[in-house]
Amino acid sequence: VDYEYGGEGDDDKAAQGAQFLDEDSFTFGACDEEGECSKEEDGAEVIVKIKNGLQADPISSTIAEDTALLVTLTGGRTTGEGGGTEAAPDLSFAVVTPPTSGALYQCVPPQGGSTPCGGTKTCPCCMPDDCGLTPLAAADAVEDATGRVLYKPDDDFFNCPTKAKECSAAVAVGESVSFVYEVRDADSRRSPPATAEVWVKNEPDYPYLRGPREFDAEVFQEVRLPAGLEIGDPDKDLEKWGVTISTGAEYGGFVYLNDKIRADPEKLKYIMGDGRSKFTSFTAYPSAAGGAIVGAKYMSLGKDAEAYNDTISIIVQDPTTKYILPPCPDGFVTLTKDDVVGLDTSVCGWQIHVNSLPPSESQFVDAAANLPISSLIATWSLIGAVLLWFGWQLYGWLWNVCNPEDVETRAAERYEVLVQKREAKMRGSISPDVGMGGGGLPTTGKQEGDGDVDGGGDGDVVAPMGSLRSWAKSNYARRQSEREAALVSALARPSRPPPKAPQPANVDLEG
Repeated sequence: VDYEYGGEGDDDKAAQGAQFLDEDSFTFGACDEEGECSKEEDGAEVIVKIKNGLQADPISSTIAEDTALLVTLTGGRTTGEGGGTEAAPDLSFAVVTPPTSGALYQCVPPQGGSTPCGGTKTCPCCMPDDCGLTPLAAADAVEDATGRVLYKPDDDFFNCPTKAKECSAAVAVGESVSFVYEVRDADSRRSPPATAEVWVKNEPDYPYLRGPREFDAEVFQEVRLPAGLEIGDPDKDLEKWGVTISTGAEYGGFVYLNDKIRADPEKLKYIMGDGRSKFTSFTAYPSAAGGAIVGAKYMSLGKDAEAYNDTISIIVQDPTTKYILPPCPDGFVTLTKDDVVGLDTSVCGWQIHVNSLPPSESQFVDAAANLPISSLIATWSLIGAVLLWFGWQLYGWLWNVCNPEDVETRAAERYEVLVQKREAKMRGSISPDVGMGGGGLPTTGKQEGDGDVDGGGDGDVVAPMGSLRSWAKSNYARRQSEREAALVSALARPSRPPPKAPQPANVDLEG
């Protein structure tokens, strides 16, 4: 059967751009060969939804990075045959939702041209940068009768990689870009919204360094690279960089990469150096490399208390652009082997100049304040040990000063021991009891039971109060006299008679 809808649908729904404007139905029954038919109450109902006669077509476009795209919106009234649409003079287009990135602009003739372009006449559109146009917003009508609008992406924006043969969601990089539009007629009836998808294909860009290119650094003090420094790649993290960082002066300084990134092997792969030296070379994705450099520190070195200015040179090898060779683009300088060790050709890179300053008095205070807790504990422990040692030495000195008798007594005892050892070597064949009072080695102090309480005589060796040296000499002289007297006494004793010779025995030889 053929069904034809005779109405125009709900005007309110049409003004809202609804997909369906009305709903209709009819009932049918079935009959057999003998003419028997189903009852009316047993009939089947067919529901017919009346679709909006205005339709906007979904579209997809691809452009190169940093270029404007002329987009032609399509749509019209449905023909009823296969769901197709056809344009009509009373139809126009309007923006429902502006693009998520970039901007849409009216297509207007270039400055000085006729206005507006429309109908069957096609004329060029003025580019946004040249015309200073205002971006289209939600609900703005498209003025070009053929439905042309200009889309301009943000600078360096792309969502489709360079190597992709065809841009689609499967290879998308970052956010997708689209805007929504609709068809309108003269009675303000609107079509359901349609989506226009835009793919922006990447074009290789140079890496960039933004921010200050000079800073001051005190000698032997770690200083962060200047605030506001920014390093990155408009091509995002599509490919890894090869990065070389070198300081110039012989007594220049060291670059310490950001510790959080420097020690992560998943982010930086070192070719030379370790990220804490005068020369470091590594590979990393641009985001990791930029973070390692921007968060880095620099320590200036000096010689003979003289500070040396320095230059930090940075070279980036982008796999897409390789080495950047002179003539250098904006933001780059020409680097030679005098700037970077091992460089065999002139390349383009970045330089950050360092003004080295002599160390200030506050530097040492700051250095102490920044020491970790473990270092502070060790430092104060060492200071405490040194103070304890000096205190003990001071206590000993004060004791000796306040107790000279004890000092002299201990010195005399040590002297007597040395004298006794020397005498033992000199005695030789003399009997150990000669001149020794029958008691072997002389004793120090009071001999038990000798009844001498005056501190001298009968072998007493207690030092008298006075000069220790004079007492030791007199004591030694006394001892020497005693030994000589003992020797003379021993030699004056009568000698024992010699033993008689044995008498021969009377032997009877006859028997």
